[in-house]
Amino acid sequence: MGNQNSSSDDRTYYHDLRQFGCSDHSHFVPTDNQQQQTIPLASPNLDRIEQIRLAINPVEQVFVYGSEDMVVLRDVGVAGKTPYFYSDGYLVDLSGRRLSGSQILAALPVDLPRLGETFTWPPRQSEPLGELPIDSTNVNVGFARNSFKFGDGHSVVTVGAAIPKIFVVRNGGAMLWVASAQVITQGTGRFAGARGIQSFAGTFHFHRWPDSPDDQIGLLTKPFKAKIHRCIRAVLNLNGGVKNG
Repeated sequence: MGNQNSSSDDRTYYHDLRQFGCSDHSHFVPTDNQQQQTIPLASPNLDRIEQIRLAINPVEQVFVYGSEDMVVLRDVGVAGKTPYFYSDGYLVDLSGRRLSGSQILAALPVDLPRLGETFTWPPRQSEPLGELPIDSTNVNVGFARNSFKFGDGHSVVTVGAAIPKIFVVRNGGAMLWVASAQVITQGTGRFAGARGIQSFAGTFHFHRWPDSPDDQIGLLTKPFKAKIHRCIRAVLNLNGGVKNG
């Protein structure tokens, strides 16, 4: 499902957005009178998940992929510690094939006294929908951190807002959904010095959802499987230097 690069492992990275008519918003400075450089950074895994057609211009790279996570609620009842969802898993391309050598690690704090708020939903929005005001009642935001290893020496760390929601279905089970919007903080390989965003939507299914809040928390402290699809949009900083560091 990903878009393969040319037969060469070299990729051309642009360091001056003025050639795309965006001089007022350039994040890069020219280097040695060169407007482009070719740098070998081979990565079969990243080539499999890059979606070139989704980029708005050649300086942006877009990666769309999934992950298979095992999630568990940790530190419940531990004095001085905040309970949190811990995730550990691996990355997949859009066909579900595992990316060799990949790993996902994530942490999402949980305010247990407010767990019931994840069952509440925002009210119907009033028209006109393209104008203010916006009613964000019951849109409760937490903050998560994700770490991705793509193999081949490439990795990226992101942090940002996350919204969890639980919906109990008719058969007595429940869906737990989490959506998140994050920004890149650091990376290695192709992502060293990168600036950009990562977003994800994850889903978890429980065959039986307890009625008691204590039993619900107890269920979450046992590992459960999540399927998540993700997108990174980034501008790379290879020998160019990102303004404002």
